[in-house]
Amino acid sequence: MTTTGRPTTPVATGDGGQIDRRPRGAAPTMVLGVNVLGLGQRPAAWQAEHLAPLSFVDRDYWIGVGREVERGLFDALFLADAPQLHDPSARPTSALEPTTLLAAVAAETERIGLVATLSTSYNDPVELAARLLTLDHLSGGRAGWNIVTTATKETAANFGEAAGADRDERYRRAAEFTGFVERLWAGAGTGGSVPSTEFAASASLDLPPSPQGRPALVQAGASPAGRQIAARSADAVFTAEMTRGAALENYRSIKALAAEAGRDPNAVAVLPGFALVIGSTEEEAARRFDDWEAKAPDDYTLGRLSGILGVDVGALDLDRPLPEEIGEAPDDISGFGASLSFRATTVRFARENGYTVRQLLRAYGGYGHPIIVGTPGRIADTLSDWFLSGAADGFNLMPDVLPDGLTAVIDEVLPILRRRGLFRSEWEAATLRGRWGGILVTIHEYDDVAERFRPIFARIAEGESARERERQPPRRQLAELIEAGFAGLRVPERFGGDDLPLSLVLRLIAELAEADVNLAHLWRNHVSFIEDRRNDASDPRSAEWLRRLAAGNLVGGGWSEPGVPGGEGLTTTLSRRDGRGGLRLDGVKLYATGSIYSDYSTVLAIAPEGEKVVVLVDMRSDGIEVGDDWDGFGQRLTGSGSVTYRDVAVDEGDVFAFETRYPYQHQFYQSALNALLVGISKAVVRDGVAALRARTRNYPTATVDSPVADPELLGVIGRLAAEAYAAESVFLRSLGELDEAIDRGGADVLARSWIAASHAQLVASDAALRSATEIFDALGSSGTSARFALDRHWRNARTITSHNPRPYRRRVIGDWVVNGTDPEAG
Repeated sequence: MTTTGRPTTPVATGDGGQIDRRPRGAAPTMVLGVNVLGLGQRPAAWQAEHLAPLSFVDRDYWIGVGREVERGLFDALFLADAPQLHDPSARPTSALEPTTLLAAVAAETERIGLVATLSTSYNDPVELAARLLTLDHLSGGRAGWNIVTTATKETAANFGEAAGADRDERYRRAAEFTGFVERLWAGAGTGGSVPSTEFAASASLDLPPSPQGRPALVQAGASPAGRQIAARSADAVFTAEMTRGAALENYRSIKALAAEAGRDPNAVAVLPGFALVIGSTEEEAARRFDDWEAKAPDDYTLGRLSGILGVDVGALDLDRPLPEEIGEAPDDISGFGASLSFRATTVRFARENGYTVRQLLRAYGGYGHPIIVGTPGRIADTLSDWFLSGAADGFNLMPDVLPDGLTAVIDEVLPILRRRGLFRSEWEAATLRGRWGGILVTIHEYDDVAERFRPIFARIAEGESARERERQPPRRQLAELIEAGFAGLRVPERFGGDDLPLSLVLRLIAELAEADVNLAHLWRNHVSFIEDRRNDASDPRSAEWLRRLAAGNLVGGGWSEPGVPGGEGLTTTLSRRDGRGGLRLDGVKLYATGSIYSDYSTVLAIAPEGEKVVVLVDMRSDGIEVGDDWDGFGQRLTGSGSVTYRDVAVDEGDVFAFETRYPYQHQFYQSALNALLVGISKAVVRDGVAALRARTRNYPTATVDSPVADPELLGVIGRLAAEAYAAESVFLRSLGELDEAIDRGGADVLARSWIAASHAQLVASDAALRSATEIFDALGSSGTSARFALDRHWRNARTITSHNPRPYRRRVIGDWVVNGTDPEAG
């Protein structure tokens, strides 16, 4: 099979108006924040004529900056901070406590996120949790916390200590601190106490829950322990890579860590920082940079670089490269007080460019971050390049001087990004995490999305019973769904999809199942493959396949084999044939749902080396025999027959390790089946109401002549409607647990979502089977007419319920409730 690679990125012209780097069909958007460093990123910004030296403590200055950030539709305003006093002789910096300052900005803005940097080393977790949750309520769900540790001697002295804790102790405390704060937020408004062995016997917050689920969490830094905190909890990670190659490597690493923590990697936004100096021409930008550098104290950059490297740079030969003994990591990491990420990226940047120390000082204008000195077009090109190459989900921008440097970004850079479709033109959700995708979509937002497909669902429902009777595959209806973008609902925006939460996609599948349960069942394997690729975001092949799926390619599945339970003892194999090159697939799969409709199919097989793998097979390949031979009495139009693979050529790049699959597989597969059962229950009510209204005569023993006025028959319909309502309610609650499992991961959360999906299965299957039987009590013998095909509801429900027999689910739930046994063990 021939595959296509990632689209090549054209060379930038720098004019800002001629480049469109988007892959075809894509609609990616960046996350963009503004890191407000006092009066600007340049050390001498306080000398700007339009600023007063004390502007950094002026309320009106900060409100003006906040309003300008909001005018640009930026995601958030970020405030750096450290709990220590600074020497103001070099540059005045923000001395205002960040949450208090952001509360003032919140009162004068409506949409921007407000992210405060607060140290876990010198704060109390209960007080910090209350302070941030207060800001969250005052701002209407816009607060965020940039989680940092603090190691400087100056800070330690500020708190009466000779020295701060070593790195291991700082991050051990930070992990417990962050987890405790999250638990406090989760328990807000419940009245219950939250235990902590580290900080207090128990504590609680006398505040309502956060408007956005919890304040947004951001992590900055590249130490292994800090990255683990980010992988478990963060909505965004601030990074400091000097080159796109290093940023791409770091991006994949962060996404992989999130996947290992059991989270959806796309739930963590990776945001490199960029310092910006803008000019109408390259020469003007260079002059602006030089002018501001000349105004800075001579030893400022020298001191900053010395602090980041942990050596006295002034003692080095400025006209020679950095000495070899200055490595990317210090010899003693535990005692190193500065940022490991800043040191590593700075040393790597100097080595890769062959800089002398003097050249490094010149290029070091971002003070640990890359700096772009150039025209708006050049800046837009660089941001676009990093973003579309998969090196970033967005950026934290640092204008040189405020507010005019920020105004230039808004008026000259952002319009270019908008023309390319890379940044928003209007606000989406009102909360910060709502924009970042960290919380469930509300019912109103669901309806907005569903309205896009409801006319299609209505057309699908019109001919569904006839297709069932005549066994006509719904190919035209499937094509209409694909044309409307149904295949890309779960694909991230940057690859051309809608990036909807999985819970919302499953709700749409349930609504589709009400129209045609066979057609709804086709999407289970397709969405599952999307989850695989989202989970393995560090694999460059994932981007390629996500683009294809968003474009409408449909993926089916082939996993079951005759007499092989649970995927053990597989007989489907990959092998290498001497002299023929590549890999060859052989085997037979049963219950290959969607196989007659699919462009590709995932096949579970054994690799030549003996490990279990998932093979993505082009269904147009030679050697594939698809049999529409499913002989079950239900789900007859799902294409769930057999597929035989004989010497099928497979590209090495289309073989994926089974271990890279997403950790919530059971929860998703069962939830997809639950969606079908909910759809059947609602379809039974729909068809029962229509049939009852069409009746012209009543039973001889009825108390009234009109069937639609008969209290007995109305009671039947009422019971069925209540059953459908209950099934849907439990289903929706289980989806909340699924979203939490995707967002947070962890064994306990995954176990709860497993049990929730099983609860929903028992309720939804009972409701569907009972309703599909009892509906005939309201219809009489005419309801059994073959032209109505009302028996299809029971046949389909019975077939779907047989996938995972209910007696085993009851046992697993009981063992969990009584003994606390992990459901995966059963």
